[in-house]
Amino acid sequence: MRMLKPLWAVGWPVHPERLVFIGKAQEHIGAFGDMDNSKFHLVFPGDQMSLRGALSKSKTFLRNLDFPQDLIGPVELVLAEAVNNIIEHAYAGGIHGIVDLTISCVDGDLMFSILDDGLPMPDDRLPEGDAHNLDCDTEDLPEGGFGWFMIRELTSDLVYTRTGNRNRLEFRMSLNG
Repeated sequence: MRMLKPLWAVGWPVHPERLVFIGKAQEHIGAFGDMDNSKFHLVFPGDQMSLRGALSKSKTFLRNLDFPQDLIGPVELVLAEAVNNIIEHAYAGGIHGIVDLTISCVDGDLMFSILDDGLPMPDDRLPEGDAHNLDCDTEDLPEGGFGWFMIRELTSDLVYTRTGNRNRLEFRMSLNG
């Protein structure tokens, strides 16, 4: 049996205040993932490869509920953008952490909760996500800034909170269009 090295021995920056969350996440889901008929819960590392796996598992959950593909696509798009923002911004500068994702079916809608223990949003609030003028030359288009606009357009009840060292993003996606 191979012994794992402690995080400090492999050069991973350890932030004790963040490790408390890991234990709590494990208590809630056992083996880092759970799926039942109306709820999906997954805890995964905040990196691009793990995000791909999480998106695949969330699509499987939705397919098992017989959701049509035209509804699964927007869900995947919003989840990919939201978690990618966590990876690129909350865990910027070499910070490593986890993402705790819950999807629930409530009253015919999908409810999402995404937790991370990374850096807070600037000014402790969500970016506006304004629409950009696309009537310009390709080289004049901004490189980023489309994600929050898209998230706001495809979701409702979008709320960001920061409690202690934890960020929480919650939103709803209607299944009725």
